[in-house]
Amino acid sequence: MLIFKFLYFAKGKMRYIIKTSLIVFGAFFFALEISFSQEVLERGRFSGFMFGDYYYNILRDNNIASLPFANFKDQQDQNGFEFRRIYFTYDYQISAKFNSRLRFEIENFSLTNNSKFAPFVKDAYLQWKDIFEGSNLTFGIQPTPTFDISEYVWENRHLEMTIIDLYGFMSSRDFGISLKGKIDGDGIFNYWILFGNGAGVKPEYDRYKNIYGNLLFKPSENIWAYVNYHHKFLKPLSNSFINGEKLSTDEDLLSLFFAYYLKDKFKVGFEGFSNFLRNNIKDTVNATYKNRQMIGISLFGIYYFSPKYNIVARFDYFDPNVKPESEGDRRFLYLLGFNYKPIDKVYISPVLLIEAFEKQNGKSFKPSVTARIVFFYIFL
Repeated sequence: MLIFKFLYFAKGKMRYIIKTSLIVFGAFFFALEISFSQEVLERGRFSGFMFGDYYYNILRDNNIASLPFANFKDQQDQNGFEFRRIYFTYDYQISAKFNSRLRFEIENFSLTNNSKFAPFVKDAYLQWKDIFEGSNLTFGIQPTPTFDISEYVWENRHLEMTIIDLYGFMSSRDFGISLKGKIDGDGIFNYWILFGNGAGVKPEYDRYKNIYGNLLFKPSENIWAYVNYHHKFLKPLSNSFINGEKLSTDEDLLSLFFAYYLKDKFKVGFEGFSNFLRNNIKDTVNATYKNRQMIGISLFGIYYFSPKYNIVARFDYFDPNVKPESEGDRRFLYLLGFNYKPIDKVYISPVLLIEAFEKQNGKSFKPSVTARIVFFYIFL
């Protein structure tokens, strides 16, 4: 009889334990589900910014449309309001090791058939953080090392592009795989290598690829210095003077960058490049092809009156062919701008741009003078 009472009591106790355990575990998993849901919501983040302006073309040469390597080819007295860039981004933290980004861009010359703004994919990549200590692996459409760092340090993309971007030699994006990280533990020496299609944000159309390499020296928060190399493998050219011969058209870009920044005081910087294009010029007189070497230098300075006000000045020099027989084609860009920051996410920036041209065969060209009032704002 005692045994039956014990079993009955034990069964009752067990039922109580099981019931209590189910309630506790149920509450735990319910809380875990809520916590997980909140974590997922916190991992994803939308962001967006845009900049546009009112512009007025104060001066243009009558032959501006036919001048090679001119950046401002629209006509004198043309004016209007325009958005030059709109960005909409979604960043998602998949885990502690993996994150992704999808960014859409609209630019003022990317239009549909009926002349409306056409968004396109600017970034679409997966990043594996610390694939080994201090290095991240990235796959997809991503920034390239060519001028990503210089644009970040320049910090005035809303006023104008950096010199390499401005002349359009290289795309700011490529579809490929990259490795970026620290060479030493303190991050004084850093590297960035990328192997990509070479087609920018467009689909691949041939079997030729691009390689990029960047070595960054950053001994402190005040100094940025790097050397950058970019090689384009391109489709060989059929020699029209020698039957059956193929000639290389590969390109090599070498660039250097240095900047010094004293917080809340000033920033000065230098960017220089040499772009070597094989067999780029057809010489029908001598029945041959010639190489082209382009060089460019950009100097800039920013003075910070206060967190709300700063003044920006820049000078660019560009020679599309350093050969002596190609005199008279150099370009000079002068930029003077002012940034007013009424709140953290808004800039109002008047800027004056002057592009001057070297005399060619004794003929002078009027400079291109453009004034803009730029509005930059983070809307999300």
